[in-house]
Amino acid sequence: MKKRNIVSFVLLFIAIFSFVMILFYLNKLNLIPIKYCYMFAFAEFFIIIVALLFNKINKAFVNYLGIFFAIIIIVLNSFGFYYIKHFDKFLDSGFTGDLIRSNTYYLVTSKKNNIDVIEDVAANSLVYYYNLGSSKDLAFEKTGKYNYQQLEELKSFFVDSLEVDNYLLVEKNNYNIIFEEVPEYKREDFKIIYEFNIETSVKRNEEVKDVYNILLTGKDFGNLNDFNMIVTVNTNSRKVLLTSISRDYFIPAEGYNFNETVSLMSLLGEDVPRKSIGNYFDINIDYVVNIYTYNIVEIVDQIGGIEFCSDRSFYTTHAKVLDFDDSKGKKVYVRKGCQHLNGIETLTVARERLAYERADRQRQENCKQIMLNILRKIASGSTLLNYTSVLDSFSGLYETDMNRTVVTTLIRDMISDGEYKIEDQLADGYNTMGIRQQNKYPGYVTYPNADLTKSIKAKIKEVMEEK
Repeated sequence: MKKRNIVSFVLLFIAIFSFVMILFYLNKLNLIPIKYCYMFAFAEFFIIIVALLFNKINKAFVNYLGIFFAIIIIVLNSFGFYYIKHFDKFLDSGFTGDLIRSNTYYLVTSKKNNIDVIEDVAANSLVYYYNLGSSKDLAFEKTGKYNYQQLEELKSFFVDSLEVDNYLLVEKNNYNIIFEEVPEYKREDFKIIYEFNIETSVKRNEEVKDVYNILLTGKDFGNLNDFNMIVTVNTNSRKVLLTSISRDYFIPAEGYNFNETVSLMSLLGEDVPRKSIGNYFDINIDYVVNIYTYNIVEIVDQIGGIEFCSDRSFYTTHAKVLDFDDSKGKKVYVRKGCQHLNGIETLTVARERLAYERADRQRQENCKQIMLNILRKIASGSTLLNYTSVLDSFSGLYETDMNRTVVTTLIRDMISDGEYKIEDQLADGYNTMGIRQQNKYPGYVTYPNADLTKSIKAKIKEVMEEK
């Protein structure tokens, strides 16, 4: 047997093996529409058959052409296998198994207290606690054997601690937000003498439906829901309805006897926004996707930045920082028209609301534009060279109880039959000052417009019932 025939045989064997493997993983991925899988399989099978026939012909040029075809098949399948394996891993890590959440808790006392570490706190001391939710018993166990007393409002601890050496057991975000929302409380008047984490496991929603509602939230540095949207998906009518909700939307908090802003509800418990928004709009929220906005920086940088368009020029009131302290960084100048933004600039613009007369309403629009522009940039194919880095950057961007089947089915439908028809609406009302129950302090709230709420409910119902 001639040497080139042996080389051709080996390469053809590898090509056939890579062909079988790529078909196996395409089927496992369950993402590519079957008609495209058939087209791909037929094209590769045809090329392999041609290469086999060329190997049988006793002409050097034809043999070398068969070898070339085999090499092309191997290279293409190797690239395909590389991308498919990484995407399969991404889907498994993000949409399978239980959700693991980690919350940080503090034991706090006043600065004037001479106790600096938990070991010096006397046994059976009185420790107040606030809003520990389902982690209460674990938090008590981690802290120690003290006399625990629940606070109905966090405010009372900060008032009394200036006179008495009290102790407070509180979740990190509940503690931090009080200094942001109530200016007369000063962080420097208090100290953290003990800090610990509690991990909890949450079962993923494995239900698969043709019609479903997703609550999409954008969480800021303090875990508040700055961006809120109901995404209603009807896979039968191929329609998506986006219902934006203001962060200050003031509605009944599920499980509590008071109204609260959608933003601050997140501090009452992970499921409170989901249940409250679902009940208010008479729908079931099937899945929740929490987007941690500070992680947008990495993904936008990984995809090489995005375009952002504005109908006016302005300087942001927020600075280019990764925390609450806007005094530390420079502001972003946004000019009228379209411009290129890097990661930290995108985050700063996404946070902005005070520079607009429409305030949070405009921020909702900006965030929606930013999300769509990120998806368009990824879909353009310009990120193929750093494909794995882009996928890795998504790992810290979101948390969701959506399951893999729902995600892959939606993507497959969009690839198969083109884009869904997307409509949007805004849950609006009138702004005024109100008492926000989280800190018993007056702040801006948005009271829903009753007629508009009725219209929004009707529109969601209409989209869900379309065939």
